[in-house]
Amino acid sequence: MALYKRGDNWYIDFTFHGQRIREMIGPSRKGAEKVIAKRKAEIAENKFLDKRKEPDPVKFYDFAKEYLQWSNANKKPSSYRRDLSLMRQLNKEFETKAIQEITTWQIEKYKAKRKEEINRPGAVMGSFKRERKDGSQEEIWYVDYRGPQGDKVRKIIGPSKKDAEAYFAKSKATTQPATVNRELALLKHMYSKAIEWGRYEENPAKKVKLLKGEVKRVRFLMPDDVQKLLSNCADHLKPIVTVAVHTGMRKGELLSLNWDQVNFEQGIISLLDTKNHKRRDISMNETVKATLTGMERKGSYVFSAEDGGSFGDVRRSFETALRRSGIQDFRFHDLRHTFASNLVMESVDIMTVKELMGHKDLTMTLRYTHLAPNHKTKAVNILDRVLSLNPPQSAVSQKVVSLRP
Repeated sequence: MALYKRGDNWYIDFTFHGQRIREMIGPSRKGAEKVIAKRKAEIAENKFLDKRKEPDPVKFYDFAKEYLQWSNANKKPSSYRRDLSLMRQLNKEFETKAIQEITTWQIEKYKAKRKEEINRPGAVMGSFKRERKDGSQEEIWYVDYRGPQGDKVRKIIGPSKKDAEAYFAKSKATTQPATVNRELALLKHMYSKAIEWGRYEENPAKKVKLLKGEVKRVRFLMPDDVQKLLSNCADHLKPIVTVAVHTGMRKGELLSLNWDQVNFEQGIISLLDTKNHKRRDISMNETVKATLTGMERKGSYVFSAEDGGSFGDVRRSFETALRRSGIQDFRFHDLRHTFASNLVMESVDIMTVKELMGHKDLTMTLRYTHLAPNHKTKAVNILDRVLSLNPPQSAVSQKVVSLRP
């Protein structure tokens, strides 16, 4: 039997009838040594089997419901909705199996299969005529595809053929590595919770590696495109987009923002419920101050509907503004990338950008460094002046000498 310490607690680790057993004892080494002696005696007297019981089999579908209840109670609404969507895909594969029956090999096969699947099978693009209020007709584009249950699903795109073509192309593509990796990450966490809640003892997903080739998307707008977008925003949307590109705030942070979080005297917006669960204070520039001071207060929410309540979402109005501006392949979250990217291109140092973005570590911020290609050259050029005994000729005033007699 092995005895080891992890963190503040001592563990014992041994094998019984071919099964590996690990127990957390507590912070006392002597206590752990006593438990080892006790387990040895129980095994020798054939009493250990009475001490341990295998967890009752649990169907994946049933445990998925338990996990989603926990997710709804402990995660942000946006994270819960993502879990709900990912779980539908996992249920298609595993719902009839018990969580104890699922093996690492079965998860590996699922990963390989998902990688080759088409996003929306049987996708077909088409259009129909729709009468406008003035009596004229417009062409509306759509994409039909097979849903999860094999039923026909129709996605209405709108009057833009380019948007329909982009949606159709994405429908015919295979599943992105990032999507498969999110599903695997959820499965890994489900099993971690199953172990924590005493429903199972092993995590078969733990050894399954995530897919390579996941592209970290960084889509942003240049200043001219930002102005074009703002000029096409509806009245209720324009201040939201303005504050987004000048602060880097997430959509959820913007739509839930209250007036008591805005301090005009100090020029700070205080975010208390962030993605990282840490307070973040955002400095307001003059554009943000002017935008907020010019807004009518209809209730406690900064960005509110006519009745003073918060906007449920601004997706449709945002998509309309994008279409009018001729901007494609752009999401609301990309306004956050626009904030960071333009700062980096204006030579703001990466640590300051990290703090402004509220990133937990530097890894997330480093995705923007390629936008400042000269920052490394500028850094090492400092040593020309500091360390060199003979500075380069470009740094020394030169006297022109005539070679003629």
